[in-house]
Formats: sequence, C-alpha cells, structure tokens
Amino acid sequence: MLLMLRDDAGTMESHTQMHRIALGGSLLSELLLAGAIAIDDDKKKLVRVTAAKRFREPILDECMELITTSKRPKNAATWVGRFGVLKRLRHRIAESLCRKDILEDSEDKVLFFFTRAIYPTINAEPERVIVESMRDAVLGDSEELDADVVLLIALAHATGLMRIHFEKSELKARKERIKNIAEGNMAGAATADAVRAAQQAAQAAVMAAIIASTVASTTTHC
Repeated sequence: MLLMLRDDAGTMESHTQMHRIALGGSLLSELLLAGAIAIDDDKKKLVRVTAAKRFREPILDECMELITTSKRPKNAATWVGRFGVLKRLRHRIAESLCRKDILEDSEDKVLFFFTRAIYPTINAEPERVIVESMRDAVLGDSEELDADVVLLIALAHATGLMRIHFEKSELKARKERIKNIAEGNMAGAATADAVRAAQQAAQAAVMAAIIASTVASTTTHC
C-alpha cells in the first residue's frame, strides 16, 4: 500500500486494476508465509488450507475464512482476484496504517462537488525503510535476502510497481537480478517455495486481468 501511495496527495500511484492485484497478491502471500495455506505444485495451482490460524489483522482472517469455507478448492490466481476486490479493501488497509500514525485520514474535493477519501503520509520512515531494503536488494550483490524483501520485489515486479521507485536505467541494468529475486532464488530455503508460489499467483492474476480487460474492450466495441 505504501509503495503505491503518492505521499503528499494520498492517492494511488498505479492503475486501479494493478493495485487491486498487488494488494490481493500481498494478502495471499501473507497467508503462504504464515504457513496457513499451500499451493498445489501442478498446473491447477489449487490453494489448500494447511493450518487453522488467526491473525491480528481482520482482513487476513477474512481471507482465511473465504478459503476455509469455499465449497470447492480454487486456484491461486482466483484468490488473488477475490482478495483484491474485498469490500473497501484499500480504505481498510489505509485506515489500519492511520491507526499506526503512518498515514492521515483526510479528504479532498473532485470537480468542486464530490469528496473522496485520501491518505497522505505523515510518517515517511516505514516506507523509506521498505524502499531502501528493496533498492539494496536489487542494486546490491547479496545472495541471501530476507523473505519479506523478496516477496515485495516479486509482487512489485509482477504488477509493474518497480517503475515507481526505480529509474528505468536501473531496472534495465539489473533485469536479470530482479528476475532471480522474483523467482525466489535468493530467499532462504525455508521460504523460497512460498515466495515462488506467491510470485506465480501474482503473475497469473495479472494475466487474468489482461484477458478480462481485453474481453471487456472487445465486447464494448461489438
């Protein structure tokens, strides 16, 4: 969420569809890293519950409840899409960050008549630490990276968010390293599979979004 917000304006930096996929992928990845779920290692990529867990974040509990109560197993891309359109997801995450005094709950006017919720940054340190850790990982040469950093880079790479915090020349020069990080090749052995699965889920959801967008466009012009 912090990676996508414009600090002063408090609005999203990226396309709506992409930020939904990024947030949905983040939620699925949190469940994976917590060991609450696993993804089948086959073409179907079905998600299975592996441990009944409760989280301190209500959104994660809601995601677990959806998976647990689903009548049939669904694949990772489906859950990324479902999580990404949870009711008021962006606002609920932002409100959680407001309670931690990182963002401020505010509003502004659109076209002089309508108001919208915005979340300008009041404490830039958490985002600075996140971005710095990502930049150190991408621009450095360490062969062993923290799982959280690998996970962020995997999701940011899959959803096009790297362009917000890296220059085009940096991304081009470190293209091969970013690919290796995103594929989970530089995470610890215990978390590499989870990171790789999360990255695959995000990639699959991106493809689904592209297909859905193409179908909608074609239908509109028919």
